[in-house]
Amino acid sequence: MAFRRWKKALAIFITGWILLLGYFALTDFLSQGTEVNQLQRAKRVLTKSQLFINKLQTEIKSLKQEVLRLQKNCKKKCPVVKSLREVKDALSESTKRERNDLRTTVYLQNRTKSQDKKRTSIYNIEQHVPALKLEITQRRASKELREMWYYLSAEVTKINKLLGSSLKARLTAMLDNFADIHRTLSNNLDKINNHEPLLTWRKEEHAKLSKLVQHRLQRLQNPQDCDSAKKLICDLNKGCGYGCQVHHLLYCFITAYGTKRTLILNSQGWRYSGKGWEGVFLPVSNTCTITKGPLTAWSTKKKKKQNVQLPIIDALYPQPKHLPLAVPADLVEQIQSFHGFPFVWWIGQLAKYLFRYQPGF
Repeated sequence: MAFRRWKKALAIFITGWILLLGYFALTDFLSQGTEVNQLQRAKRVLTKSQLFINKLQTEIKSLKQEVLRLQKNCKKKCPVVKSLREVKDALSESTKRERNDLRTTVYLQNRTKSQDKKRTSIYNIEQHVPALKLEITQRRASKELREMWYYLSAEVTKINKLLGSSLKARLTAMLDNFADIHRTLSNNLDKINNHEPLLTWRKEEHAKLSKLVQHRLQRLQNPQDCDSAKKLICDLNKGCGYGCQVHHLLYCFITAYGTKRTLILNSQGWRYSGKGWEGVFLPVSNTCTITKGPLTAWSTKKKKKQNVQLPIIDALYPQPKHLPLAVPADLVEQIQSFHGFPFVWWIGQLAKYLFRYQPGF
């Protein structure tokens, strides 16, 4: 079933490119010479296009044969998610390069590494390779189809302004026909992307990984020994509005996570609540809310200092590597397997922890 969908998506994608080639040929034809010369040019372009189409048909036939070969190698019906060992012979070198490009430099938290090892074993990357490939291919196909429509629509609109009424009507009719094709292809891609088993699997993966991340944040913010824990102090009262202060708080939390420090939030005199952050939301820590000892100004060279004061991001220098749009390297591939924008999901998990209302709200 997965191979048939893959084959259909590939055929749709190639059809779109053929249409785009036809558009380029038409614009080139309309922009040159007289109508007689244009007809002669059109014949040459159509001949070249036919040769290109024949070549594509040969490649499609070859791909179909490859799909049939892969299907025969399956012991049973090929599921959407298979282990790496079962499909490694079928993965092309380009696919392997794409997977390698998705990996970033791994940085794991020393506090959570040993305890999270068992928890993250269910996210072994071998389980995700085919699913990740499928998800990325679907998203890329949807994006390229959308971009192709934007480009074609914009260019035809520009050309229409330079043409006579007869050619303008023909070009407008062509654009309307392509709009119908675009809607049909988009609808088919949406059906593939929202296939019920895939949708259920994404929700389950999201829930599992979200539980793991929330557990990490709880441990980071509630160390067993607060006195000896390294801390990052953040002043909530940045001189700007509520939305700006929310961004500031999330930046503080990201930095705390990336530097393996417990976030201490100073919100006294907060303009939006006389009781500070805890007047509306639950405290960011239940066990570690104050600092003891001197405060040290921010510097990436002072990793051993216990209490570090974080400045506003405008004055942060040097800037650490974990600032947006960075995502923890040990999570990024797992997130990509069910979400198209890993940083959006990651920042959402930090917000989920921070914006927990006090009882009664």
